[in-house]
Amino acid sequence: MQSNMKSALRKSCLEKRRTLETKDLTEKILSLPEYKNASTVFIYISYRDEIPTQRLIEYALSEKRVLVPLCINSFGDMVAVEISSLDELHKGHFGISEPLSHIPYEGEIDFSLLPGVAFSKKGERIGYGKGYYDRFLKERKTFKVGLCHDELLFDTLPCDENDVKADMIITPEREIRI
Repeated sequence: MQSNMKSALRKSCLEKRRTLETKDLTEKILSLPEYKNASTVFIYISYRDEIPTQRLIEYALSEKRVLVPLCINSFGDMVAVEISSLDELHKGHFGISEPLSHIPYEGEIDFSLLPGVAFSKKGERIGYGKGYYDRFLKERKTFKVGLCHDELLFDTLPCDENDVKADMIITPEREIRI
């Protein structure tokens, strides 16, 4: 039942997101103390109408160790790979840019940005349904920030025990600490 609710909501939110103007939230992220104090950051590579991250990645590359996701199979397994330039990316799974290197980063990650189709004010997240980020972040101690359109921020969302919650949600209009 919950799975069907999430699936229907995901579909509805993806349709809505296609109609929204994407806004760059780089300045808001750069101002966060958690970002400023981080030495290693994990940043998703935005795709289609997600909140864009390329400008943030470019900025972060000049001052931090930057990790990006690499999907390693179709079962929802993902690793973080360090990059030193956006030139180290190519089109990979699902048409999403990913690192050319397949060498997983094994150290600590201080700060992580989460993509999502929708988020709640409680930090709940609906992703694309494969569980890549939930599996990857489950056992990691990292400050997790979800980037979201204001129109796709809800009071609550259906979630289960496998869903990893964000510590903070940033939209063009709001910053919500959970």
